[in-house]
Amino acid sequence: DISGSGLATVSLASILSLALLLAYAGASERREHSQAAGLRAMEHMALHDSLTGLPNRFMMLGRLEQTLTTAQRHGSRLAVLFLDLDGFKPVNDVYGHHIGDRLLKEIGTRLRNCIRDNDTVARLGGDEFVVTLSDIREADDVAAVAEKILQAVAAPALIDGQEVQVTTSIGIAVYPDAGSDSESLLRAADAAMYEAKAEGRRLYRFAAPVAVTQPLAAHQGIQ
Repeated sequence: DISGSGLATVSLASILSLALLLAYAGASERREHSQAAGLRAMEHMALHDSLTGLPNRFMMLGRLEQTLTTAQRHGSRLAVLFLDLDGFKPVNDVYGHHIGDRLLKEIGTRLRNCIRDNDTVARLGGDEFVVTLSDIREADDVAAVAEKILQAVAAPALIDGQEVQVTTSIGIAVYPDAGSDSESLLRAADAAMYEAKAEGRRLYRFAAPVAVTQPLAAHQGIQ
């Protein structure tokens, strides 16, 4: 009858309306998830090196500031290691940039394996990396990490059937001895790195002054 037909029409309209609302809500939720994923991807890109996936300069500086704040609060020490690869340009020239890029990724992985989870390794760009070591007890502990890095970087890498090898020079600045803020520590570590290069490469040098019982400036890596 007419009344039954009207009820059926109303019920069908209600179902269609509800279906449309649910579809809209689902689409809206998917858009929100997509937007959130996009924001996370953009944030990751802004804070990480696109080649190696390591923290970039911006993220490294932020973490260094946090580590410095903690060190100042607790009276602890930290170290900044500035690394520059030796002989990387010839790798690009001889084997091509695709081999050089893969070598940089391999070096990044090796550096991560040389440090603790609460430390940071970042790529500044080109063949420059920075390692920050938090809550160190004495400079000899930093020297041990530097030796480990020298050996890890110097190990040959087999890439696309080509055996390639580079070394690294390392400058080390210890807080608070070589600087009281991130800028001064990075500057001191960079200068010490150039000293290591000038003295033969594949070495590490501590930035002066370093208050320890033995002359750390005389430390050097494997020959």
